[in-house]
Order: sequence, then structure tokens, then C-alpha cells
Amino acid sequence: MNHAHMKTDSSKKEYFKLFGIFFILAAAATLMSTTVEFHWTDWMRWFMGGFFLVFGSFKLIGYEMFVKMFPQYDVIGRRYKLYNYLYPFIEISLGVAYILDMAPLLRDSVTLTIMLVGAYGVSKGLARRGSFHCACLGGVIKLPLSTVTLLEDLIMAVMAALMILAMVTGQVISP
Repeated sequence: MNHAHMKTDSSKKEYFKLFGIFFILAAAATLMSTTVEFHWTDWMRWFMGGFFLVFGSFKLIGYEMFVKMFPQYDVIGRRYKLYNYLYPFIEISLGVAYILDMAPLLRDSVTLTIMLVGAYGVSKGLARRGSFHCACLGGVIKLPLSTVTLLEDLIMAVMAALMILAMVTGQVISP
């Protein structure tokens, strides 16, 4: 039996699940941001809210596994054990803050910070060339830590930075 082939098929299936979730989040964000008049910051706010609620919930589903594996590649989690326990709740809180459009500057600043720190940790983990499971999906989707994880963190950081920039420059954040 060719186990390498089975692993590749399994990984493809898991990536398909992940991209399916991103598609649903993007579609929902598009629908929600066009209810009155489309604004790109509204789309990002809805997408980010959905992202944090879904992925924070995934971490809670596999909570014990997440708490154990997250410090393998998160620099804050490696140093402060409590952070590993709080992180899923931080993400869910951010999701609620995005959906309800609460405290935009604080919300976006926290998001920018934790996503950049996360991207740094993931890039260090990838550079070590060790193969470990991505705890960020809580075991719901079983994928290794990869450039997809790094891109997720960086895209979320860029969106948070763009939303901060929109606030600072006076761009319309919501209709």
C-alpha cells in the first residue's frame, strides 16, 4: 500500500475543506457588506469577523491539542503558557468585535499585533523544517504548518493595517 499517495490525497482533501471555508467566508462577507452600499472596509470587517469566529471555534473544538501544539511555533505561547489557553478566546472576542463593529482602533491594533507575531513564529517554524501539525485549525482540518498558515496570518495583518489606515485617513469604514 502506498502511504505517501494516501497522505497526499488526504492533504488535498484537507486543503479543499480550508479553501471551502474561505470561499464561504468571502461570500458571506460580500453579502453582508452589500446590504446597503458596498465599502471595502465593511467587506474586510465581515470577513475578519467570520474568520476569527470560525477559526477560534476550531481551536476550542480541539482545545487540549491546540494548547499543547501552539507553543511549538508561537513565540508568545512558548514564553507564556497562559497565552495558549487564552488565544482561542482572544480570536473569538476579535470576531465578535468585528461583527458588531466595536472598538475599531483597538480591535485592529490587537489583530495587527497578534497576526504579525503569529507570522513571525510560523516563519521561524517553517525555517526549522520540522514537520508539525498546524494547531491553528484545532484538529478540525488536519494540515501541517505551511506557507498557507503564514499567508493567513499576513493577509489578516494587512487587512487590519488597511483598516487602521482607513480610520487615520478618514476613509468611510461603514455606511
